[in-house]
Amino acid sequence: MQALGVTDTLANPKIQVFSGQSMIAENDDWRTASDSEEIISSGLAPTNSKESALIISLPADPYTIILSRNSMNNSEQPIADTGIGLLAVDILETDPDTSITPTLNQ
Repeated sequence: MQALGVTDTLANPKIQVFSGQSMIAENDDWRTASDSEEIISSGLAPTNSKESALIISLPADPYTIILSRNSMNNSEQPIADTGIGLLAVDILETDPDTSITPTLNQ
């Protein structure tokens, strides 16, 4: 996003996916993910290795996705940081009877 002139971006975003109170997936630094080769093959891989990405199959249910700043620095000390982030949901394949309805809470 910085290449597009957006300033104050999250330097190291993390994504978490929840079903109810249960976290079912998370990623910080997509290159370290077990599905990084699948992410590359999708053609949707982030250009920055500090960005987050997931490829998951989900049944039709409500989910919560949280985009946040990775809360630890390299010395594992908590840090406070804010910034602008972008979350995209791409449907790679779907059942024709399935739809996605995003709801944004700020």
